[in-house]
Amino acid sequence: MLSSLIFVIHSANAQKTEVELLIGTNLSTLKPNVSNNSEYFPKFGFTEGIGLNTYLHPGVSLGFRLLYQRQIVRGMFPFQGPGYVGDVRLTTSFDKLTLPVVGRYTFGEKIKFTGEFGWFLSYQYSASVKDPDYVDVNPYYYEFAEQTKKYTLFDAGITLGVSAQIPIDERLSFKLLVFNNFGQVNISKIKYGQYQSFETNSVNILAGFTYKIK
Repeated sequence: MLSSLIFVIHSANAQKTEVELLIGTNLSTLKPNVSNNSEYFPKFGFTEGIGLNTYLHPGVSLGFRLLYQRQIVRGMFPFQGPGYVGDVRLTTSFDKLTLPVVGRYTFGEKIKFTGEFGWFLSYQYSASVKDPDYVDVNPYYYEFAEQTKKYTLFDAGITLGVSAQIPIDERLSFKLLVFNNFGQVNISKIKYGQYQSFETNSVNILAGFTYKIK
């Protein structure tokens, strides 16, 4: 019993933990339902955040990140005003906080390569239209410019990524990371037309630093 406890304590103390600071861009789009024939085109957005990776075994680790993301999509979006419902081509920005939780496998000697797979949960707190053509469309329908209530507060799905870490010294490394968040839930609260179902898809390209704290 005592030897087992000593083994557990020793294993916990032997775990390597690293923190990461990341910043970069994303290309995001929407996957509509089959009745929506519109195409949605990604525009460059913004991603930044921090992360924590804890190694459970050499090469095997569990990773957590907290990210701020601005995802920008160009396509057909609903237009709603007094007594009128329609659509028009616009650029919509989605602001969200995202928490990915991933299992990671790392290999390599000098340069460390990592593959990761897991789930993400996003709190989507703002969706707004910021389009130079908006005023020309109709300057009076202010509901059109504020889209937040037309989408759910939460998004969730699968995340898949790869990264490389280049050591600077014994603790500090430079990191390149590419991951894709595949949304698996419907984020639309729109109850009319072909806009009743949207899923997200976001490719993120980030760079930053990791630091071993244990």
